[in-house]
Amino acid sequence: MQALVYRGPFDTAVEEVPDPVPGEGHVVVEVAAVGLCGSDVTAFKGHMDTAKVGDVRGHEFAGRVVGAVGPAESWLGRTVAVNPTVTCGECRYCRTGADNLCRELHIIGVHRPGAYAELVSVPAKQLVAWPDDAPLTVAATAEALAQAVHDVRLGLRDGPVETVLVVGAGAIGFFVLQAARNLGIESVAVLEPDDARRAAAAADGAARVFASVEEARELTGSQQVDVVFDCVGTDATRQLSLACTRNGGTVVLVGLHADESPLAFRDVIRREVTLRGSMAETFEDFRTAVSWLAGGRAGLPGLEKPFTLAEGPRVFSEVATVGRPELRTFLAGRG
Repeated sequence: MQALVYRGPFDTAVEEVPDPVPGEGHVVVEVAAVGLCGSDVTAFKGHMDTAKVGDVRGHEFAGRVVGAVGPAESWLGRTVAVNPTVTCGECRYCRTGADNLCRELHIIGVHRPGAYAELVSVPAKQLVAWPDDAPLTVAATAEALAQAVHDVRLGLRDGPVETVLVVGAGAIGFFVLQAARNLGIESVAVLEPDDARRAAAAADGAARVFASVEEARELTGSQQVDVVFDCVGTDATRQLSLACTRNGGTVVLVGLHADESPLAFRDVIRREVTLRGSMAETFEDFRTAVSWLAGGRAGLPGLEKPFTLAEGPRVFSEVATVGRPELRTFLAGRG
């Protein structure tokens, strides 16, 4: 089969690799759509420590089951969304519903061969059924929405939330807006410099939209919010997030852009602000995301037809250098 192989910073190539062979309890999924996640673009640039030469990445995907072994054969022929976060199912985290923190966690497309390929082998337990008549590009956004569901649930952990700010309205930030509203938060402001994305956020229910960090700084005074979701992760957005959070509020750190950032920790301490990391999603978050997408309660606007694998090197280079207008860009393994 063909796969898009990482060869180093700004270098990918479509190559022939062996077809996956499913083991007991595994299936082979024919990839219909796989999203170009921001973390994969960061890896493409050479800034992600999990990216190794020879990797086949791609973790936001959906498709049809075309091979299976044992009891997993019941999945043959079905269209599925795939939760790429594989856990042990036995540790204290898995037993208590915090499976995203499992110490044995590995991610399809990061720690094992992923979906920038025609076929990918996955444990059957990672599958969630998807309606045959619903677009598989929508199903391929389930992992991104699941992350947003998890982010918002973390923001709600310390009690009721009335006001939030979402920093960055890319795919994750846009989904955080939708998840926040679906989970009962009434007032959601969004900071996004891109005109089209800002307009899309306003059309989808954002109470206020800001075009720049300077505009959003009006939230650093009396209008500070309960929770800020930083979906970018630069020095500037992390510092702004802290400044916009009320005393006793929470900053949910989502974006991975910078590994280290200077913060005013005396301010964190004196105002009792909680800085909360957010790692992937739980399987419950993923099921919630699939349900919302299939039921029309969430979704990205303007999803485009996937590019072919052969177009992958060009598309990755374009996304990483000049960007693309859509909220999520897809490749298709087959179909």
